Amino acid sequence: MPESNNENVLELVNKLAIAVDETIVLNTDVQAAHCIPAKNTNKPRPIVVQFSNRQKRDAVMKKARSKRPKSTDFINGVPMTNVYINEHLTPFYNKLFFEAKKKMQKLPIIPIFVDI
Repeated sequence: MPESNNENVLELVNKLAIAVDETIVLNTDVQAAHCIPAKNTNKPRPIVVQFSNRQKRDAVMKKARSKRPKSTDFINGVPMTNVYINEHLTPFYNKLFFEAKKKMQKLPIIPIFVDI
């Protein structure tokens, strides 16, 4: 999402949840929300949100992925950009996931279930 000075990350998370029609209670459903450093300084920093329970996290992610929100849906006066909602993986698990996807491209399609 586009960054602005003095932005409140929890407020942005709440506005995003309202935009995708999934209500959240900030002090109950969200334990923490913060920006993380980005490799590319020309792009906005990703926001990481830690939910209190998995069901609420999954509900927000499901609705956000189906509605595909834009930044202009919940922030006024910013350029329109796509907002992506993904799992935040540690560098180790991110590399593991990348390698698994590479191997899957070489293999015939067989469903594989991994619990991380």
